[in-house]
Formats: sequence, structure tokens, C-alpha cells
Amino acid sequence: MNQSILRASLLLLLMATSTIRGAIYFVDDTSGNDLNSGLSSRTAWQTLAKVSSVTFQPGDKILLKSGGSWLGQMELKGSGTDANPIIVDSYGQGNRPFINGDGYKAAVLLHSVSGWEVNSLEIINDTNTVRSGVETYRAGVLATTSSGYYSHIYLRNLVIHDIYPQSGPFGYGIHVEAASKQGGAGFRNVRIQDNQISYTGYHGIFVRTTGDKSMFNTNIIISGNSCFHVGSAGMETGHCDGVLVENNVATFSGAVVDSRQGIDGGDGFWCWYSRNVIVQSNRFLSSRAPHDGCGVHVDFNCTNVVVQYNLSMDNEGGFVEILGNCSNAVYRYNLSINDGWRVKGVKGERQEGINITRQDGYLIWVSDYAGKGVPGIGSSDSKIYNNTIYVRPGMSNFFLITPHSLNTSIQNNLFYICGHTVFADHGTNTVLQNNLWTGNLPMGLPTDSGGIFADPQFAQAGGTNAADYLLSGTSPAIGAGVIIPNNGGHDYWGNPLSLGAPCIGANQRDFSGSGRQRQAQRESSAQLSLTKHETFEAHK
Repeated sequence: MNQSILRASLLLLLMATSTIRGAIYFVDDTSGNDLNSGLSSRTAWQTLAKVSSVTFQPGDKILLKSGGSWLGQMELKGSGTDANPIIVDSYGQGNRPFINGDGYKAAVLLHSVSGWEVNSLEIINDTNTVRSGVETYRAGVLATTSSGYYSHIYLRNLVIHDIYPQSGPFGYGIHVEAASKQGGAGFRNVRIQDNQISYTGYHGIFVRTTGDKSMFNTNIIISGNSCFHVGSAGMETGHCDGVLVENNVATFSGAVVDSRQGIDGGDGFWCWYSRNVIVQSNRFLSSRAPHDGCGVHVDFNCTNVVVQYNLSMDNEGGFVEILGNCSNAVYRYNLSINDGWRVKGVKGERQEGINITRQDGYLIWVSDYAGKGVPGIGSSDSKIYNNTIYVRPGMSNFFLITPHSLNTSIQNNLFYICGHTVFADHGTNTVLQNNLWTGNLPMGLPTDSGGIFADPQFAQAGGTNAADYLLSGTSPAIGAGVIIPNNGGHDYWGNPLSLGAPCIGANQRDFSGSGRQRQAQRESSAQLSLTKHETFEAHK
């Protein structure tokens, strides 16, 4: 290649990947003026309408004044790049900039754009203002497209609450959706991190594609978020490939603290038609729903979903829910406390007498339901191992693995059952192996090869802290499990797994040298400090 051409090519590559210093625009709700340049705090713009009228360039920043308040919609136009995103943030001292969406489809709208990072805002969208065409839908933040692929949408450190449409339940905190019936639409590299979302009509966080079933959103990270009293699922993904859901807290998903809240299942996290999903190190607490209503719900048509290192507590629907036509759904090293207390046909706490609950609660449910009107399709190769599960006195629930379900394995789990449970069906080629059972055995329990029936010697059985379910040094669960390959490498508390036979349950005890010290350190810090929004309320 000619040297001059090579130098020119390298220069173009450097320009494409280097950071561009764009313009910085300031917005001040009281002292600004839309006739200003916006290029300094003294010459700030004033309104969201001005921001919405500008097509921004890579590297630009839009800074809203802290303590400021705006009414209406902020539509963000133009596209940045991975190296040079366009950033929305705050400046000055005080509370987050506050945006009331005033009945628009979304308070913050990103339509067919790439390369945006939206940070540090407070957003509501709850008003009697009627806007034609969007009476039944509202969002805090909406990223949408109907054609083309868009990337690098980062939504971080937002406080979003009170999102309700004029009628119906469909109010979303954060909604990312690609909709195309001809295909060729989707989002890539989406990060939804460290947001606080509460009091929505429907889902807290929702990422999906619609239309062409061959299209998937890809590389989705949902981490560090708090979803509280949302009307349906705390977090949900549909038609997504490559999803990481970690370090989130979902509390009272499926809430009805407002009559405008949802009518659907209230899972902490819910995925459907998704693949390559990891759900780890989350807390799913007190989900409420007349059906579903689990901590984590793996809906139909999912492949390669791993649910690990989570706390699932007081979710009325249950602990494990895997619906039809899924393959390789894995629940491992989770802690379940008092999940699955719902009773079919009894007035549900969630519905306040409006609806009667439609499903019983389940500890483990592997179903063949693959969609309305679709004949049952069993899931295959579901793996449920090394979980610790406690059921308090007075609860009633079920194990159900439907006959079409193939090659389900239930191994190394620790079941401490003080209530009443029934093993209603156990599928085809199901393996039940090396589990520990104590308390009341389920009616209809199949043969558990290598199973142990003994007291596991918890620190405090029935407690609501993770540390209550650590094993004592003389527990019969120690070293009593069967070796499972590709097991994730550590337990719920982060202790490395033994190269030999593992312990049964979510706690791996290591009594040699540094392992013992590490265990003691983890025990001393394992208490769950629940905030007032996460307070455990046992169902009476």
C-alpha cells in the first residue's frame, strides 16, 4: 500500500476513535432564555422545547440546573457514538433536575438515535392532561425505534416515580422497545444502571422487541436498580440476547397501592423469548400477583438462562418458575425464604377482593405452557441445584413438573419445610438426587437418590437474614452433595466451591486455613440491611 494512503487511513481511524470535545449546553428553568446561545450558565436556555428543537452532535453535553423544574417532554435528537456519546446531566448544587412529563408519551424520549447517556434526573408522568393518541400509555424514559439498529443507550442514576396513563395500567418507568413487522430493528449495548423506580402503573424496567421474532435486542445490562411498588414486573426482557441482571432490588412488584396499577403478574424479574441471560446477586422481595408473582420467572421460549446468588423472599407465586419450550434454564446457589404461599381461589392480598387468585404458589414449577392457544411444549434440561429453601409453618404450596418437561434435574438442594407441600407431578426423566429434606416431607415425594433426611443445623431457621441460613460446622449437609460440572465456582456468599463433593444447599463451608477465615468474615457481614422500602412483611 502506498505510504501516503496508509498514513491517511491511520489518521481517519484515529479521528473515528478519538474523543471529540463537543459543545456544552446549559438549561436554567428560571434565569435562562431560549434566545441565548446556551453555551454557558450565564447564557443558558430555559425550556425543554428548546432542547427538543436541537439536533445534537457527538460529544455534546446538555446540563440541566440542579433544583430546576420543567413541565413537558424532552425529546433528544441527533446521535453520538460509543467513543463520543451525547450526555444529559446536571450542573450546580441541589436536587436532581425535575421533569414532569405532563401526559406526553414519555418525559424523556429517544427515537431512533444512538450514543446517548442520560443521568441524574428526577422524572414523573402523572397528570390529568389529555394528549391525543397516548391516553393509555405513559413512560418516564422511552427509547424506541421502528427501523434500524441503534446502540449505546445508557440510563443511569435516575429517580423515576408516579408514572400513570390517563386510563389503563400501562405506565412504565424505563421502556426500551424496537418495533418492526418487517425486521431490521433493534437496540444494542443498553445499560440501565443505578436507578430508583417506584409507583408505576406497569413495569419498572421493560426492554423488548416486537413484530419480527427473529429480531433481538443485544447486550443489555440492568444493574444496581431499585424497583419498588411497581404495578407489574420490577424488570422484564423480551426478545433479548445477552442480558445481565445483577445487584438490583425489586420489592412489592405487582403492587396495588394505586387503583391504576397493573393487572398482570408481578415478578421481580421476568424474561420471555430471550437467550443467554444471567440473573445474579439480586434481592427479589414480596412480589404480589393472582398468577406468576415469583422472584424470577423464566417465561416461554427462553434458552440459556442462569439464575444464581439471589435472595428470593416472600414472593407469593413461588421460587422457581420455568414455562414451556425453554432449554437449559438453571437456578443455582439461591436463597429462598417463604416463597409460594398463594392459595388458588382465595381472595388475594394484591387484588383487594377485585380478582380471585388464579394459581397456587409453587416452590418449583416447570410448566409446558408456551403461549395462549399453543399446545403444551415441555422445557428441557432445566437444572435446579444447590439452593437453600425455607418454608414457614402455615404455608401450603406445590412442586409441579409437568409431564412434557424433559430431563429436569433437582440436585443438592436443601429443603427446610415447616408448612404443607405436595409433589404433584415430576415430568419425564427427572433426576432427584442428593437433596437434604427436613421438617414435613412433600406428599408424593419421588425417590431421591442419595437424599438425606436430617436437620441441616442452620444458624437460625426461619430468620429473614441471609446469615440465618449458614450451616454449622457439624451440619450433615457438608460435603454431602453430588459434583456438578460448570457450577459457577462459588456459593451464595462468594465462598469458593470445593473440588470434591460440595455441600448441599447455597452455603459451601470450608474449614481449612484461609477458607475458614473467609467464611467467618462473610458471616460477620452477611446481615441484610433492608431499607424501609424492602421491609419483609410475612403473609399472615
